[in-house]
Amino acid sequence: MDDFRIFDGEKGMFVANPSKADSSSKSGFRSTARVVDPDLQTQLNVAVRDAYIKEVEKLQARAAAVRHTPEKPRIWEQLTEGADQATKDTVEQPAPEKGKATKSAER
Repeated sequence: MDDFRIFDGEKGMFVANPSKADSSSKSGFRSTARVVDPDLQTQLNVAVRDAYIKEVEKLQARAAAVRHTPEKPRIWEQLTEGADQATKDTVEQPAPEKGKATKSAER
């Protein structure tokens, strides 16, 4: 069943049964599912609340895992680092001696 809503009220968590907007009712909503047995309502509340807490814990664990992973360098940082390395490599290369033919001239 869909459309259960969970509220964190003054007295703790509250599980609201599915309902749809209805301008003709006092509350502005009408129930789409009504549970007549109080024991069943209690079981539904517990099941929905437990599932909600479990999902929140999963999301918190995922968020914590993402926060604690080492951050990868951003693309512009990688490009800047590559350009710096290319400049360094070019400076370190010996200049061709004058008078000697280079490989491209030999071809």
